Amino acid sequence: MSWLREQGYTIGTVERYIHPGSFVAHGHRRDLFGCIDLIAIRPGRVLAVQSTGTDWAGHWQKLTVGSGRDGVARWLETGQPMILIGWRKLKAGWRPRVHWFAEEDLVEGSDSRRHRRESEWVPPIPPAFKISDSTNCK
Repeated sequence: MSWLREQGYTIGTVERYIHPGSFVAHGHRRDLFGCIDLIAIRPGRVLAVQSTGTDWAGHWQKLTVGSGRDGVARWLETGQPMILIGWRKLKAGWRPRVHWFAEEDLVEGSDSRRHRRESEWVPPIPPAFKISDSTNCK
C-alpha cells in the first residue's frame, strides 16, 4: 500500500473477512465484486486493486477466466482502471509487479501470457486518467 500512497493515492480496504459460523468451520475473505481488495483514489481517478504475493498466476487466472472475471469486466465498463499488483521480497525490500487490466485480458482465446509480457516490476503510474479515453487504463 505504501507504493500506492507514494503515487498520491488514498487507500481503502474493501475486502471483507467472513467469520466462521455454524456451517463453516473456517473464516475466509471475500473480495468486493469477487475481484477487488482495495480502492485507491486521487483527484480524477478511482483505481481498483487486487493484491497478491508471489501467486501471480493463480490470481491472474481467477481474474481473467475464473470467479472474478465478471467483476473485472463490470469494473472496466465504468471506464476506471484496475490493477493486479504482486509483491516479492528482495534484499532491498518489497517490490511490486503491476499489471493494468484491459478488456483484451477477458477475451476468450486471448494470449494468456500477455500478463507476463506487459506486466512490469515497479512500472510508472500512467498519466491522469481521462474518462473519454479508456486506452489510458492499460
